[in-house]
Amino acid sequence: MNRKLKSNADIPALLDRVNQCRGEVFLHTPYKDVLNLKSTLCRYIFAVLVAKGTLLGPCLLVFSDDADAALLCDFWEP
Repeated sequence: MNRKLKSNADIPALLDRVNQCRGEVFLHTPYKDVLNLKSTLCRYIFAVLVAKGTLLGPCLLVFSDDADAALLCDFWEP
Protein backbone atom coordinates (compact mmCIF):
# COMPACT_ATOMS: atom_id res chain seq x y z
CA MET A 1 0.00 0.00 0.00
CA ASN A 2 1.28 3.50 -0.67
CA ARG A 3 0.22 6.96 0.49
CA LYS A 4 1.44 10.52 -0.06
CA LEU A 5 3.39 11.87 2.93
CA LYS A 6 2.03 15.08 4.46
CA SER A 7 4.26 18.05 3.75
CA ASN A 8 4.07 19.10 7.41
CA ALA A 9 4.49 15.61 8.91
CA ASP A 10 6.18 15.36 12.30
CA ILE A 11 9.31 13.49 11.20
CA PRO A 12 10.53 12.29 14.64
CA ALA A 13 7.03 10.98 15.39
CA LEU A 14 6.91 9.28 11.98
CA LEU A 15 10.20 7.51 12.60
CA ASP A 16 9.00 6.41 16.06
CA ARG A 17 5.87 4.91 14.48
CA VAL A 18 7.93 3.17 11.80
CA ASN A 19 9.73 1.35 14.64
CA GLN A 20 6.37 -0.09 15.69
CA CYS A 21 5.49 -1.39 12.21
CA ARG A 22 5.63 -5.12 11.56
CA GLY A 23 6.54 -4.84 7.89
CA GLU A 24 8.96 -2.77 5.86
CA VAL A 25 8.29 0.93 5.34
CA PHE A 26 9.80 2.77 2.38
CA LEU A 27 9.89 6.41 1.41
CA HIS A 28 9.89 7.13 -2.33
CA THR A 29 11.32 10.58 -3.01
CA PRO A 30 10.55 12.85 -5.97
CA TYR A 31 14.06 12.00 -7.23
CA LYS A 32 13.10 8.30 -7.58
CA ASP A 33 15.17 7.32 -4.55
CA VAL A 34 13.76 4.65 -2.26
CA LEU A 35 14.69 4.85 1.42
CA ASN A 36 13.96 1.99 3.80
CA LEU A 37 12.83 3.83 6.93
CA LYS A 38 13.70 0.82 9.08
CA SER A 39 17.36 1.26 8.12
CA THR A 40 19.46 3.53 10.34
CA LEU A 41 21.45 4.81 7.36
CA CYS A 42 18.31 5.62 5.36
CA ARG A 43 16.79 7.38 8.38
CA TYR A 44 19.89 9.54 8.60
CA ILE A 45 19.72 10.38 4.89
CA PHE A 46 16.01 11.19 5.22
CA ALA A 47 16.63 13.43 8.26
CA VAL A 48 19.38 15.33 6.41
CA LEU A 49 17.16 15.83 3.35
CA VAL A 50 14.35 17.15 5.54
CA ALA A 51 16.65 19.41 7.58
CA LYS A 52 18.21 20.93 4.46
CA GLY A 53 14.82 21.34 2.79
CA THR A 54 15.94 19.45 -0.29
CA LEU A 55 12.87 17.23 -0.57
CA LEU A 56 11.01 19.31 -3.12
CA GLY A 57 7.76 17.68 -4.04
CA PRO A 58 5.64 14.86 -2.72
CA CYS A 59 7.09 11.73 -1.16
CA LEU A 60 5.26 8.44 -0.96
CA LEU A 61 5.11 6.16 2.05
CA VAL A 62 5.02 2.56 0.91
CA PHE A 63 4.53 -0.24 3.40
CA SER A 64 4.50 -3.98 2.94
CA ASP A 65 2.07 -4.92 5.71
CA ASP A 66 -1.44 -3.45 5.40
CA ALA A 67 -1.84 -3.80 9.16
CA ASP A 68 0.69 -0.97 9.55
CA ALA A 69 -1.73 1.48 7.93
CA ALA A 70 -3.34 2.23 11.28
CA LEU A 71 0.05 3.22 12.73
CA LEU A 72 0.98 5.49 9.84
CA CYS A 73 -2.35 7.08 8.90
CA ASP A 74 -1.56 10.33 10.77
CA PHE A 75 1.32 11.01 8.39
CA TRP A 76 -0.28 10.78 4.96
CA GLU A 77 -2.53 13.11 2.96
CA PRO A 78 -6.25 12.29 3.15
